[in-house]
Amino acid sequence: LKQESAGSRYWKGVSSSNDGRILHAVSYPGEIYRSEDFGVNWNKLTCCARWWWTIASSGDGKISVAAEYITPKGVIATSIDGGKNWSENLTAGRRNWYKVAVSNDGTKMAAVDTGGFIYTSDDYGANWKASTSVGQKIWWSIDMSDDGQVIAAVAEDSNIVISKDFGINWNLVSTLTDKRWNSVTISGDGMKIFALGDYGAGLYYAEDNDDNSDCAE
Repeated sequence: LKQESAGSRYWKGVSSSNDGRILHAVSYPGEIYRSEDFGVNWNKLTCCARWWWTIASSGDGKISVAAEYITPKGVIATSIDGGKNWSENLTAGRRNWYKVAVSNDGTKMAAVDTGGFIYTSDDYGANWKASTSVGQKIWWSIDMSDDGQVIAAVAEDSNIVISKDFGINWNLVSTLTDKRWNSVTISGDGMKIFALGDYGAGLYYAEDNDDNSDCAE
């Protein structure tokens, strides 16, 4: 069902509260939009017009993180009041942000810098730190469990990487090294991880978030 109130735009990212009532969407370039009635009506948030690429929200829809993907570099911005006010984050720096994720309560956040590192925050996005142990890669996607403890990320021509301790330590899925990954998602309890590859690589999943398990196609 097409929602006319949002207009016709180049939409790049959307997020939803657990019950689906509160939605956020970002346009590229453009603004951040919010709906509080399951997508029937949309309001443009007067935060800033940028080259938004990705957005994620907490389970109640009150806490959100959005990021730009633009040359030379974009910003990460966070809101903790339902999108009324947004703050550009300086500790994360300006980077080629491609995907963001947030825990159910909004305290934990993660983001990937395409061509750079994985970044995590444990204070509602106020401060960010790079996970340098997995190196700089062409990261395409990241996701986390509801509590933020389990995080998975995928990169082009590389392994799937998994953290089971809120992004402190990372392990490679050693059985999957030759796939061209472009997307990953995690179940709320962190026990199931799904990854999608390009060019016929297929859809893979792990049922126990085991970084040494054989994922099934």
